[in-house]
Amino acid sequence: MFIPGSAAEEFVARILATPSEVEGMTRFSLYTLSTYKFTRPMFMLPKADLALNIWLFRRVPIADKSRYPEAVAAVRSLAERVLAASGKIYPPYAPYFTQPDW
Repeated sequence: MFIPGSAAEEFVARILATPSEVEGMTRFSLYTLSTYKFTRPMFMLPKADLALNIWLFRRVPIADKSRYPEAVAAVRSLAERVLAASGKIYPPYAPYFTQPDW
């Protein structure tokens, strides 16, 4: 997930404050990117000088299938908030793209 730098602090704080979004999280990585260095037209980043690249790694117990829908709902909620903040998402963190999303 890529968030404009101006929205990054609030976005990350909300993730960390929301139990359903941190449940099962095993790693949380953040990288600041200077977007002007990315020049490939098909690799879209937020329209900002700086963007925050967020990587969330989570696990869902394989034997507890009842938790899969919760995990998918949490990812969907995050993806919708990324897009609402003018961010960009790429698979595997947003595996349900619709044609207009592309």
